[in-house]
Amino acid sequence: MEDLTKQNLSTKLENSFLGILRIVILVVLSISIIGSLIFGYMGLSNLNASPAKYEYKDPNIKEMVNEIKKSLEEKPSPSEPQNPQNNEEPKKNEKLEKELDKQIKIVTEFLQRYKRTLIDSNAFRAGLKRNAENLAFDPKKESSVVKYAEGQSELFEKVLTDKDILVFFDKLDPGYFGRPYSAILGIYPDHFRKQRDEKKRFDLEQGAEVLAQKATAALYLYIAAGMFVTFLLISLILVLVKIERNLRVRPI
Repeated sequence: MEDLTKQNLSTKLENSFLGILRIVILVVLSISIIGSLIFGYMGLSNLNASPAKYEYKDPNIKEMVNEIKKSLEEKPSPSEPQNPQNNEEPKKNEKLEKELDKQIKIVTEFLQRYKRTLIDSNAFRAGLKRNAENLAFDPKKESSVVKYAEGQSELFEKVLTDKDILVFFDKLDPGYFGRPYSAILGIYPDHFRKQRDEKKRFDLEQGAEVLAQKATAALYLYIAAGMFVTFLLISLILVLVKIERNLRVRPI
């Protein structure tokens, strides 16, 4: 009788312990399966990461005109304008050629006002064309090249016919003509060169960020796999314990 009482007490303690253990195991199982789903989702999301696309900033012609006016307030130093040189004859682009004709006409009329001429109009034109074909946001697209040339034409027209700027050049000593004139020619292509350089930096940063995200994705997937394996192992242990208890020989 005493042995039976001890056995019943032992069974109750065992059942109590197993009940507590069952709760702990269920909590661990829940955490494991939920964690594996969360980390799996995060891993797959980062695994498909792709670099963001750089957004070009169109030139603000009005700001460029104001910037040129501001730069003219500083006393220039004597220098000669540097005309681009390129004697190659690429294939024709009628819309681009039309804009180049317009630019040459505006610059020529401006120089004639001060009894000056383009040293080599063909080389100057080739330089303008080269800038349009190389510095446009998308040089492979004709529309992008033409858009660059249209912006250059607009800037030349607004700057080289602006009354304040013409008054500045009217009063300017001829020996100091080159520096502000070169600044006017260079401000537009410089904007696109800066955009090109910024895009290169942006693409490098995006590439590094994507690599980091993919590395993180791999880590998340490893964690998810580990938690899922833990879930499976604990589930297997629970099944084996249940089988063992059912097969246990009970005293009569």
